[in-house]
Amino acid sequence: MTQLESRLPSYDVEEEIGRGDLTIIYRAYRKDDGMPVTVKVIAPQFVSDAYFVRRFLEAGERAIRLEHPNIVRTYEASRRGDVVYIVRDWVQDESLADRLARTGPMPPAQVVHIVRQLAAALDYAHSQRLMHGDLNDRRIFVGEDDHITIAEFGLTQASAGTDSIGSAQVSKMAHGLGTPEYLSSERAQGQGPNRAADIYALGVLAYQMLVGQVPFSGKAADVLHAQIHETPPALQNVNPSVPVAVSEVVARALAKRPEMRFNTANEFSRALAAAAKGTAPTRAPKVAGRSRPLKLWQRPIFWAIVVAPVIGLFLAVLIWNLAGWGERQAARLAEIVPTSPPSTPIVSSPLDTTPSIAADTPAATAPATQSFVLSPSPSPSLTPFSTPAQVAVAEGSPFTNLMLARGISDDHQPLSPGSDFPASSQPVYLFFDYQGIKPGARWGHVWIWGDQQLDRSVTTWPQDWGTAGTAWVFYTPEGGYQPGPYEVRLMLDDRVVASASFVMR
Repeated sequence: MTQLESRLPSYDVEEEIGRGDLTIIYRAYRKDDGMPVTVKVIAPQFVSDAYFVRRFLEAGERAIRLEHPNIVRTYEASRRGDVVYIVRDWVQDESLADRLARTGPMPPAQVVHIVRQLAAALDYAHSQRLMHGDLNDRRIFVGEDDHITIAEFGLTQASAGTDSIGSAQVSKMAHGLGTPEYLSSERAQGQGPNRAADIYALGVLAYQMLVGQVPFSGKAADVLHAQIHETPPALQNVNPSVPVAVSEVVARALAKRPEMRFNTANEFSRALAAAAKGTAPTRAPKVAGRSRPLKLWQRPIFWAIVVAPVIGLFLAVLIWNLAGWGERQAARLAEIVPTSPPSTPIVSSPLDTTPSIAADTPAATAPATQSFVLSPSPSPSLTPFSTPAQVAVAEGSPFTNLMLARGISDDHQPLSPGSDFPASSQPVYLFFDYQGIKPGARWGHVWIWGDQQLDRSVTTWPQDWGTAGTAWVFYTPEGGYQPGPYEVRLMLDDRVVASASFVMR
């Protein structure tokens, strides 16, 4: 202790309060104002690891820039001789893990209150280009009135990749990546921290607070395998008191594919709050969204049957009257206009060639002629419709009324519909009606850029979607949309039965 105090003259080091694989944590007091702090020190045997030391200090320096009421303040990250350390606030509140062990599952309203604070802290840190990387119930502290603070932003990245971790057992490797129970599928496969992974960890925390347990637990290797390959048990099956809408919102945050999760932590928080209040309609989180089946009088076909005869009768009367008026006008003109001389035939056009129209999309990004065949089965006969979205629907297709949009409202209506969008990282949505599709049918959607297939998702039609209603799918390519032509294809039994095209400028 004396040696450590001699290296840190600005602090009175009191006692060791924690020890991990790579670091030791001490409670101390700042000498100039007596403020209690914690000092995290790299264990002596790892100080010689230059890579780990550099990453440790870089993470600490980035954390110093974070000033948020729900993030533990970091004051110093430095090295004095053979002591490499980070100084941060001393938090006396109990951890979320201890709170849950003491009280058990929380009601949805309390979970929403906590998630809202966690989401605000995460989005703020993400705006500063700092990911947490190991968000879990031991890094979160619950204070008076359930005030939340998060600790250890970015420190997991420092340990990932060190020689000592790489040569350790699976459990040590998992802790180098982060806590296995909170790792997203891509993190479990070795990818680095990112925004989507932090949102996944936030989803795990919401799941844990609602039912008192994480989705997957057990040995590290088993948990990592489950994070990659298994679907978490539905919340309402674990705790029947959890509303289905809340369960589905959390399930979307726990989607295996990062692009299927919420774009921001606050987006997840808002959806969870709406679901907990009973104002959010249910939706399927894995592949698409679905609205409840429309009643007969709400469907366009009903009004088409009722209104079409009336409109047809009106048009017939109008055409009959216009025809009579035209004949009368022609007779009057014949009386006052002399007969025109015969016209001179035009032997050739003054233009030798037909002018060409340059395409807005550069030739380099224009796709070659594309086939709708995605399998050995025969291609369906597509009937093109004259719509701005360049929609094509096969005869007998259960999918109709396709519409592309750049967003979705809280009541699941398309926002900014069209077929010509500015390139960005925001998702594109394809809304469609469905009729006569059987639960369990094999269906899917394919997203194509030019002649390159970006994504293909195939699954079975959900039992609870029914045979008629409205649904949507959406997608964001990794790195965002690039300029060029795109196409979305809807498939049924491995055949393309509908498609819609759009362009990114």
